[in-house]
Amino acid sequence: MRQPGRARPFTRLVRLAGVALVAAAIAQELRKQPQDRTWTGTLGGFVPYDFRPPTLARLRERMWAPDEPRIFTPNVFGVGWTVNVGRLARLADTARAEVAPPGLGGGPLVTLAGLTVAKVDSMGLDLP
Repeated sequence: MRQPGRARPFTRLVRLAGVALVAAAIAQELRKQPQDRTWTGTLGGFVPYDFRPPTLARLRERMWAPDEPRIFTPNVFGVGWTVNVGRLARLADTARAEVAPPGLGGGPLVTLAGLTVAKVDSMGLDLP
């Protein structure tokens, strides 16, 4: 049985890895000349980091970018990746349109509370 207040070994390992990545990213920036520090980059050419103050534009660019092909984009602040919710929404909408129920055709569906209530086509609104 796990003792209260003690993290599981895997959880401790993940936390340690996260702290190590943050430390490595900061060390990488501090090794640069002060005028060359951008506080953004990658570790080992793979793990992204960004320690600049977050902005609304960057938040939107990384978390709601339906036209961005990647589902995982660099974090707005910190080390690692975040989920591009805009891309997931676009993929879900595309998948839903491709598997439209019979009789509703392949047009865009109107849903309310998860229930398909109508199909929108070029002629207007058709009730199922």
